[in-house]
Amino acid sequence: MLRRIYISGPITGTTDYKQRFEETEKKLKETFPDADIVNPVKITESLEHFTHDEYLKVCIAALSCCNIIYIMKGWKKSAGACEEVKYAMEHVFMTIDEEKVLEEVESMLTPESRRGSRQ
Repeated sequence: MLRRIYISGPITGTTDYKQRFEETEKKLKETFPDADIVNPVKITESLEHFTHDEYLKVCIAALSCCNIIYIMKGWKKSAGACEEVKYAMEHVFMTIDEEKVLEEVESMLTPESRRGSRQ
């Protein structure tokens, strides 16, 4: 089954969103070389006169063609990302939550967890 991974995260109200989405896209391409990575920033770049609601409709349409959603840090502060996550949950998408993955990795790297894994 072809993996299509949609990147979801905060855009509105941020100035570094293009860089963050580009870095995430690159990281996902390296991790999942056989997957299609869907970056909504690239999809909506040319839609200068769209309202927020119109952008969201375009993004949900792109998301509907995917089967995995990658949720970037800070998504809960973004109305659009919350809508995307809600859609993904309602349609039983596989979810990769960047914050949870980072928390798990950090917990594995703490001195306490390393000592416990050696026993």
